[in-house]
Amino acid sequence: MKKRIAAIVLCVFCLLAIAGCSQSKPDAETAQPTAAQETGDYLTTISGTYEELFPQLAKAEYRDLWIDATTPLVGAENAETATDTLLAMCMAEPYGAEAAEKYAADPDSMAFNCYFLGGVAKFLMDGDTITVKMNEHVDYNGKTYPIAALPENLMDIIQAGGLVKAMRKRNGLD
Repeated sequence: MKKRIAAIVLCVFCLLAIAGCSQSKPDAETAQPTAAQETGDYLTTISGTYEELFPQLAKAEYRDLWIDATTPLVGAENAETATDTLLAMCMAEPYGAEAAEKYAADPDSMAFNCYFLGGVAKFLMDGDTITVKMNEHVDYNGKTYPIAALPENLMDIIQAGGLVKAMRKRNGLD
């Protein structure tokens, strides 16, 4: 179980590192904060088309980046396996009640389904308001879209403020 937790933490760390490295340097014109940014209204500044992250990161063209990132942590002899494990941990198929049932029966097989739901492959953001009511629905542009409930253990992680805080609470350290 400790290996699974370590793999999840490593996965999150790698994602944050990749996301940070993929940001481009803003030019002088866009470097100035907008009125929306100064007031904290960041949603109106978000625009663009977004695709599922892990299918993109799992492409063969990024394999060497994963290997390079895992090698210092697990050694060259284990880098391929670690990369495969990290990607598999974020690209699991079961979701919702099916995942809760599967992982309750075999907690050591737990992985995350990090895909968009409802058959969505990409989505477009154009500064509108999005409201999420966890385990119930998403309100966007005057329409309500139902969403599947997250398993209780994932809700505990979210409500605790992240995996590390949830584990500290679970182990009586906080």
